[in-house]
Amino acid sequence: MSPSAAVRIVTYLFAEESPPAAQFTGGHGPGWYPSPQQPGQMQWWNGAQWTPSFAPQQSE
Repeated sequence: MSPSAAVRIVTYLFAEESPPAAQFTGGHGPGWYPSPQQPGQMQWWNGAQWTPSFAPQQSE
């Protein structure tokens, strides 16, 4: 992974909003991420695509 790709990943993980779905492809491990489809919700990314699973986004 290039250093610039790593910076983008870290930026997205700590950003308030999700990366556009078109940019959210390979290189992101499975996990809960801010949903690009439902503002204020987290959505499960299975490592290849978004799933229909949602959870409320926790405020810090």
